[in-house]
Amino acid sequence: WVSGAASVFASQPLDTVLTRLQQAPAHTKPASMLRQLQVEGGWKSFWRGASPLAWVVPVQNALLFAGYGLGERAGKHLSAGRGAGEGTGPAHYLPILVGGCAGGVAQCFVVSPVELVKVHLQLG
Repeated sequence: WVSGAASVFASQPLDTVLTRLQQAPAHTKPASMLRQLQVEGGWKSFWRGASPLAWVVPVQNALLFAGYGLGERAGKHLSAGRGAGEGTGPAHYLPILVGGCAGGVAQCFVVSPVELVKVHLQLG
């Protein structure tokens, strides 16, 4: 949990600036957005919305790894009849593809609502 939370807090200032830039008029520059954020709420405003993401990191990782494991097993089962031995053909990569897709789908139902909360906090 600590490393995931640390990565959230390390990247949050950039994420906040980019999120605010998406809502700002087209001619707004990142430097002016940095100044505006600092004037409006001080340095704390750069980390607005970080805590929900930090708390969801363990759940996100658990769902991602569980989904990947299940998907990889299903992909191995699917590719078993397609000659996916130790080679490097397309069937060899099917378990990786299915695992990655399953892991992403598994975690998105938890992370997407938390991302929405984060964006509302950043813009609020």
